[in-house]
Amino acid sequence: MAEHDRDGVVDEEYEEAVRRARRATRTGWRTMGALVGGTVFVAALAWLAFTIFLVWFVWAWANG
Repeated sequence: MAEHDRDGVVDEEYEEAVRRARRATRTGWRTMGALVGGTVFVAALAWLAFTIFLVWFVWAWANG
């Protein structure tokens, strides 16, 4: 996306700012994806541990 000054010359500082902003946006989305993915993974592990504990608890209670 070329942004031009009034005289038709490409503004290099603007182009560099756009590149930095896009890079930061990509990095931000990647970071959010990692956080959400990590949270889902930890929640799944916690659910699995809770389920195993519950099954063991019910088995132990039923078998005295």
